[in-house]
Amino acid sequence: MKKITRLLLILFTAMSTLVMAQNGSHGTVKDLRSIQERLIAEAEYSNNGATFVPYDSAIYSYSGTRVYDSALHIIACDQAIGMSYQLGPDTFAVSNRNIQTFDANNNMLTNTYQLWNTDSNAYINSTNTIWTYDANNNLLTYTTQHWTNTNSWVNEVNKIYTYDANNNRLSYAEQTWNTGTSAWVNDINYLYTYSASNLLTQSVFQHWNGTWQDSTQSTYTYNASNQQTQVTNQYWDPSGPFWYNVDQSQYAYSSAGPEQLYLYLIWSGVTATFNVSSETIYSLDVNNNDSARTLRTWNGSVWTNVNQYLYTYDTNSNQLSQIYQLWDATNLVWKNETRLRTTYDSYNNPTYRVSDDWNTGGFWQYENNNDETFYYYQMYNTDGIENIKDAGGTLSLYPVPASTVLNIDLNWDTEQTAIIAVYDASGRLYHQWQTTKGTAYQSNISVSDLQPGTYYMSVKGVNGQIERSFSVVK
Repeated sequence: MKKITRLLLILFTAMSTLVMAQNGSHGTVKDLRSIQERLIAEAEYSNNGATFVPYDSAIYSYSGTRVYDSALHIIACDQAIGMSYQLGPDTFAVSNRNIQTFDANNNMLTNTYQLWNTDSNAYINSTNTIWTYDANNNLLTYTTQHWTNTNSWVNEVNKIYTYDANNNRLSYAEQTWNTGTSAWVNDINYLYTYSASNLLTQSVFQHWNGTWQDSTQSTYTYNASNQQTQVTNQYWDPSGPFWYNVDQSQYAYSSAGPEQLYLYLIWSGVTATFNVSSETIYSLDVNNNDSARTLRTWNGSVWTNVNQYLYTYDTNSNQLSQIYQLWDATNLVWKNETRLRTTYDSYNNPTYRVSDDWNTGGFWQYENNNDETFYYYQMYNTDGIENIKDAGGTLSLYPVPASTVLNIDLNWDTEQTAIIAVYDASGRLYHQWQTTKGTAYQSNISVSDLQPGTYYMSVKGVNGQIERSFSVVK
């Protein structure tokens, strides 16, 4: 499935309980502890050439105030359930689940990925990841495993980290598991050195050949503002032995700080100099946001445009649009290719993102494989307790608006049965059924028979009643 590993979810709920929000342009989730929002769902639709149709889905559940592990770039939820859309039965089918555990400092300890087995109607283990940390919460080891037919975990890769007294990473080694000897075997290693200001000055990459053998190295320089100005990459020639230059990156900055120019140079053994190969020029708006990034190549005598990105922002510097263009060397003009647009909520968290393509007729249009994604966040207090609780439980409905299927996620504080009913705005009853006794109930119903409009779902439990509205479109 296209992006199932991202665990995308289609989710709707009342705005009093969930607030829509979206990932940033780099695909990572913001740390929202200070603003009391956290990602609880994502919904992705894919264009089939005529319209956007459901694709993948997922739902995230949390405890405490965990939101996002910025070091590991992982959504720090307790559990994430992924589902894929089934066109034939017109419904979502469970496809996978991630179960995560954490220590008292909210460091992730384990992440177990499971696949849904339709034959046994149960989750089957697939992969597992284990983390360990030092007293300063620095990552010490990162171990991956896979599940075997003998119903046991087998090691795959082990990553080992060391640090200096300033918590700068000194080394990173990677090992692979030898199933024949049941032992770890060295594979690659990185060594890092730092300046007195804790700036990275050198990194050396090594491979294992009975002993650690140097392979490549990078050296780093900085300006007075501690901004990186140059990175030089070299290969090790054991026959020399000596290091020989390969390429170099150079960076220049505006007086306000943001990067304005990136030069990529390639080493020439003939002239014994670094020669410019390409450059990226950054244009800034009044708020020092990137308004354009233009890539050009140098052929020794002239610069040639290649591609560029154009960006727009709202008053809070949230990126509203990104347009990708290619250079038309024949007509000497920039030609639109693709566009990505984003909307945001009052907390400056993106709510919706959609891509489209440029038609040579002179307009933007949705085409096959364009995506639109909805993101939803849950409001919560800093102590980890949700702001809204109805009758000792919570009810989420998704997607919004619904066109074919409405998914239901009901959770109670105490074990109980419930009667669920669906009404239209005039109070006419359309569906009603009773759930089995438990603390959680997940299901879905078809809304294909409902006319476009606003509807209400009522859930009556032992301690009271929960109501949520939803809309249907065709």
